[in-house]
Amino acid sequence: MERIDHNGTILKVRLISSEVIEVVLHCPAVALSAKPGQFVMLRLRGVLDPLLGRPFAIAATEAETVTLLVQVVGKFTHLLKTLPPGTKANLRGPMGNGYLERPSDKKIIFVAGTVGAAPLLFALQSFPELKKREFVLGVPGKGWGGFVSYVEEKTQNIKVCSDDGTLGIKGNALAALPETLGNNEEIWACGPLPMLKAMARKYIEQAGQVSVSLDMKMACGIGGCLGCVISTDKGPKRVCVDGPFFMAKEVDWNDME
Repeated sequence: MERIDHNGTILKVRLISSEVIEVVLHCPAVALSAKPGQFVMLRLRGVLDPLLGRPFAIAATEAETVTLLVQVVGKFTHLLKTLPPGTKANLRGPMGNGYLERPSDKKIIFVAGTVGAAPLLFALQSFPELKKREFVLGVPGKGWGGFVSYVEEKTQNIKVCSDDGTLGIKGNALAALPETLGNNEEIWACGPLPMLKAMARKYIEQAGQVSVSLDMKMACGIGGCLGCVISTDKGPKRVCVDGPFFMAKEVDWNDME
């Protein structure tokens, strides 16, 4: 069986905005094999509380390093924010299917809600030949300026939306999207569940052109705990091994909470 648990070392933890940190880890095994859209289960060696790993989408890789974007919201992420370089970690992964091949020649509209930008930035890094693209980023507003600048440095043709109107267009990410999609357009989206549900409703007649990454709670990342099962038109699916990317038309959104 292929090994999926790897030793890693934190090289850098950098505050990007008041609520987001960039975490760079040395882990060649993951860096060399990760595909855009995949994630890792991260835990700290020697730390028993919290005991279980936490899932984070991969935002970038280099020769031997993996970059994660983390919103500081709970006990583990607050701890992560304080760690010095040299801290030892365990990375399970890369997990999930991600994007298995280069996108088509259609225009891709990347739609990110806050740190949902992570897997989309990795896709941009992995497909540099993709010319027809647009990036839409939604954030709460005040305090997120540093994160917006971070994303702007890594992409082009970006539209920013904020709930309070202090950054870019007032409203969530859907405020910058067209009413309908052209035949040669696709959406790749990652962000909070309410944003993804609203997008699925907006494009209900074009759901076959919308791909969504689902961020679900999970304990193992390998499909054993069944903690991330969702309902689809093909029956129950585990987000960790069958996803995390699904076509919007597959998902039973009425069953999502």
